[in-house]
Amino acid sequence: MKINMKKLLCLFLISAIILSVCAACAENTGNSDLEALLNAITAAGFEHEISEITWDEDLLTGKAETIIVRSGEQEEHFTVYSYSSNSKAQADTKIVNESGHGFNYRDGRGVQVSWISYPHFFIQGRIIVFYVGNEAWVLDFLSNTLGEPFAGTGQVYSPPQASAFMDKPPAILLTADGEELIYSAAPNMWNGSIYDRTDLIRDMPFLRENSAVLETGAIIAVEVTDYEHRPDNIRIQKCFLDEDGDDIAEREEVLFRQTRELGVYRFDFPFEKAETSDVVFIGYRMFFYWDNEFSNEAEYAFVVLN
Repeated sequence: MKINMKKLLCLFLISAIILSVCAACAENTGNSDLEALLNAITAAGFEHEISEITWDEDLLTGKAETIIVRSGEQEEHFTVYSYSSNSKAQADTKIVNESGHGFNYRDGRGVQVSWISYPHFFIQGRIIVFYVGNEAWVLDFLSNTLGEPFAGTGQVYSPPQASAFMDKPPAILLTADGEELIYSAAPNMWNGSIYDRTDLIRDMPFLRENSAVLETGAIIAVEVTDYEHRPDNIRIQKCFLDEDGDDIAEREEVLFRQTRELGVYRFDFPFEKAETSDVVFIGYRMFFYWDNEFSNEAEYAFVVLN
């Protein structure tokens, strides 16, 4: 039997093209690596839930989601960036510098970020996992599941230490989507003195009278205008209040992102309205801490109409 080599070659080329197209289609449908991670979380005995995020999604090019993981009473969060291909995920690893605090983008932009704890970046196929923290049970799980981090391997970004011995808490610039908001500040412990009061939102009704009106998704930003006197640590509480300023639901801890660029100390977080109409106001209590000999602490507060 005579074999037509031209036809055989054409059939071979067509088959190769079909196989490559099918492989590409398979690569772009779903994300088995994300599914494998979620299955591993369940297999490890942890509870988890997924929520979309609005403030970290522009760090990398993948689709960003927050994974909330619980082990007993402990709760931690990490961000997962999903990609349509392994190569796109690998390309984004080149954006992050070794320390996990710098991002060098392909358009020439550079960003330096001061995280609240240790940053860790992992990659597995079509996902990049980003965790800020130092909890052993989270790091053990991520390392066992995804391998060693490719960036941010335990290195902490340490800018120069803030000066101590201020006469009063430093001023801040509080904005929401660029519009300045009204706030109040007062010391809790300052240079050896302790101030006895409940909280600023209850003690100062004018905060409720001058509450801001924001939409869900608005970015609330805080900048310490006196960079030399920036705090060493920050904690933020979200309060759900009735018309008299009384709590009607359990307070929540707020996740936020810190950035440091050219001597600017800034952090931000997204606003989200409460789903129930019983909540009239949403109050934010921001606690600033300084690691000086007096362990100074101050409270900053503001209110948003729900």
